[in-house]
Amino acid sequence: MEFKDILKSYRLKSGMTKAEFSRKLGIDSYSTYNNYEVGSSEPKIDMLIKIADLLNISLDDLVGRTPTSEDEQLEKIINEGLKNGNCTLLKLSKIDSDSVFFDFDNIIKDFELEKKFIIDNLNKIKFALQEKEKLFQSRFFKFIQDTAFISLSKEQINAFQKLIDNTTDIKIKEQLKDDLYKQIVLTKTFEEQYNKDYPDYLQENK
Repeated sequence: MEFKDILKSYRLKSGMTKAEFSRKLGIDSYSTYNNYEVGSSEPKIDMLIKIADLLNISLDDLVGRTPTSEDEQLEKIINEGLKNGNCTLLKLSKIDSDSVFFDFDNIIKDFELEKKFIIDNLNKIKFALQEKEKLFQSRFFKFIQDTAFISLSKEQINAFQKLIDNTTDIKIKEQLKDDLYKQIVLTKTFEEQYNKDYPDYLQENK
């Protein structure tokens, strides 16, 4: 598909007339924009960027240079999704620059969906999974941090006990015993909360 045809197709999908579209692009002369659609001239890169932004598409889509590998990747994702979803009645038929086509149980041929619709929703799914991954990562590293805290606290308790055993000054010994008691209470409280918080987390991530 030539640039002029791609531009016209996306402009029609946007619901804008040529005059409205050219005004939003800041083009003073209607004929200048019209020349883009009839193919007598092509816009420079700065205008291409404006057009792509106004249409909310990529420059590659606008100039018809969407890589074949992108379609191959989309095909793979769709086929895996159909398989994993046990969608035995639905089969991918073909993918073109604008649409994705499916066959439904040999009854409906080339059931068409907008390619952008499918990609946008796949991206939303990917984002949601990434957010879930971030949640589990944060919980996992909090788990590690809390485990380290308990381990460190127990080491501190042992260190306090050694200091007490080696101290002859009664006043200092009493102060160390008080500090030791506070550390034991803190560690015990923390460990109780730790045991309450993490069994479910560990069960979820086995």
